[in-house]
Amino acid sequence: MAAEHATHASFALAPATRAGAVLAGGAHITHREFTDFVVDGRPLLFRLADLDAVSPLASDVPPAIFAEQVRALLLEAPAPLPGGRYLVYGCPECADLACGAVTAVIERDGEDYVWRDFAWQTDDHPDMRLNGYHGLGPFRFRGDGYRRALTGLLEHAPDAREDGRRVLLIGARAAVLNKLAAALRSIGIGADITHDPSGIPPEELRAYGAVAFGRAVGEERRNEARAAFRRAG
Repeated sequence: MAAEHATHASFALAPATRAGAVLAGGAHITHREFTDFVVDGRPLLFRLADLDAVSPLASDVPPAIFAEQVRALLLEAPAPLPGGRYLVYGCPECADLACGAVTAVIERDGEDYVWRDFAWQTDDHPDMRLNGYHGLGPFRFRGDGYRRALTGLLEHAPDAREDGRRVLLIGARAAVLNKLAAALRSIGIGADITHDPSGIPPEELRAYGAVAFGRAVGEERRNEARAAFRRAG
């Protein structure tokens, strides 16, 4: 395995922003705030030339889903993609794998965490020959520093139960929901976007003062979401 020969790299996290804009014709580029990965003192995103993407550690997802992303990077949850692959950067507009994403194999080697075999991926199985980032990695991180950085995100994350001014937006991360979320945040109301609220704990669901559905959400999914809120009490 190539990772066997990798020397240790430093691992840190830093706040990052994908700036929003209004384009000619009225199209919107969504403003996104997220936490980026810093490897050997340099944001990993900067090593990927001209890539418009955000990490899975975005500030506008429900706290439970954010925590799930952190646990995945700590390998405390199963890999979301075949072959032990994890999403490193995804589409900032819709977060759909079909739009393209940077993924990597993340694994433990003793106490270390290793990120290797970076690739551009649009379905379950990347073509490493055509779409692999062959000059990127592997990176070997010391386990104590890696865990400390990621668990620190959970320790300092805002508690949704303490914030009564929050709205949950359910549906695809499309322009309409993104613009609505931005408008709500501009007036001091928290807004999170999710495809499916079933993975959100009841105590977090109870913290939302309102729910809004995207136009494409069908009646069956709306009823499922309403049922989840009724169960939460």
